[in-house]
Amino acid sequence: MSEQRDKAFVQHSIDTGLESMQGNPFLAQRIMNQERTEQPVMKKKISFAFILAMILVILSIATAVAGAVNEDFNAWLYRIWPEAAMKLMPVNQSCVNQGIRMEVISAVAEGSDVLVTYAMEDLEGNRIDENTEVYIDVEYTECTSSCDHVASPLYDPDEKKIIGSSMISFESDINPADWEIGMYTTCVMQRKHSTVNLLPLLQEYGSQAKSAAVPEQAVVYGGYQGSDFMICYGDFEEKWDIPDSMHVLDWQNGLDIPLADEVSLSGIGFVDGLLHVQLHYKVPNVVETQYMGHYGEGTVSYSPYEIWPVLCDADEEEELYASKKYRSADMLPGGISHMTWKSDSTPGESWDEVIFAMDSEPTDAQSFFADITVQNAITGDWYINVPLRMIQHAE
Repeated sequence: MSEQRDKAFVQHSIDTGLESMQGNPFLAQRIMNQERTEQPVMKKKISFAFILAMILVILSIATAVAGAVNEDFNAWLYRIWPEAAMKLMPVNQSCVNQGIRMEVISAVAEGSDVLVTYAMEDLEGNRIDENTEVYIDVEYTECTSSCDHVASPLYDPDEKKIIGSSMISFESDINPADWEIGMYTTCVMQRKHSTVNLLPLLQEYGSQAKSAAVPEQAVVYGGYQGSDFMICYGDFEEKWDIPDSMHVLDWQNGLDIPLADEVSLSGIGFVDGLLHVQLHYKVPNVVETQYMGHYGEGTVSYSPYEIWPVLCDADEEEELYASKKYRSADMLPGGISHMTWKSDSTPGESWDEVIFAMDSEPTDAQSFFADITVQNAITGDWYINVPLRMIQHAE
């Protein structure tokens, strides 16, 4: 056969492999939907060769799941088209910890970038679903790296498995002459997402809203610094002056309407002509979980609850937590849109207050809801040494 006809035959073989997914239409549809809708997140521009490699890796995931790729096929393919065979050759190494199996399906490298495709499967229960998040990192000659998801993982409910990709960028190029590379994670993050419509709660309880002085221990979580809108994280490195005339909802006589197991809506209504929403956290909003991994003991810090009141027009998507017109600096006192404060008497207890630049009750023309994510970290030691001969290069 001519080289052109050989490659055409290979393409037909790949297409046939994809057709074999008809036995699992859910997985096939997810792959096709992702191809149409997902936008890759990359740290920098990558070459056409690596884009081709990514496409072939996606095909390798599909065909590997469908059972259409095997060593004989790859050996034959390598003889007539080695570049494609190198991209399709799977890694297929795995480990099990905490009853969860991690498999490195494939890995492709170009320069200092490595694209890893992986699977996480729960062998004991239902701890993995379409909301599960995992970051597979890579250890290579002690280089500093950064990690990004390439696209949202695929989820197979029958296998209780997610299949995902991570893009790891290193400070230096991957050298094929080196012996091996370590792929690992120490945390599988369970996430459950829901929403609560706040408009009926405002209509029912808004008239009961009472104001109170801002607690002395309150710190500003977000707002305008000059013309820039900012959200503070960690230890609130950015500081704002809180105006003496500013008020919050009466947090000591809250509504206590449950939004999650340990978080409630403690207030909703208008204060000083602006719409306020107050949340009451009965447990610490940041927790730490210890683990013993391949590199020793460590700590995973995360928020068990991420709850954001959101306000935007119904025909648009919100920016951050609200459309710009509902967080206008000219209307917000001191430019402040978020505050938080801790209890003086109960460790871990705290309140958040969100202020919207809106002086009248929202209607059906707006989307006004609480966006709720409940998280739990499963920590452990998932580590696989992969020989570099199995991490193919896109060049």
